[in-house]
Amino acid sequence: TTGNTELRTKVAEYYNHLYRQGKESQYTYENVCIVPGGRAGLTRVMAALGNIQVGYFTPDYTAYQQALGLFMRISPSPLL
Repeated sequence: TTGNTELRTKVAEYYNHLYRQGKESQYTYENVCIVPGGRAGLTRVMAALGNIQVGYFTPDYTAYQQALGLFMRISPSPLL
């Protein structure tokens, strides 16, 4: 993952402080990806997945079906 290593390190430290205190495994900058918005984040996550069916609630976020439909391995399923 590219991006500002200092920012990614601070985000990992903050997440560890809030959610991982006392746990053996801790996140580092290598576990953090900063994206410019929801659509970019969704497409990045979907690109990392294999063959999968993904459900989403409608009419929540209008970009779900569009973003999920970009990948042949992803089968988007609206949950009403």
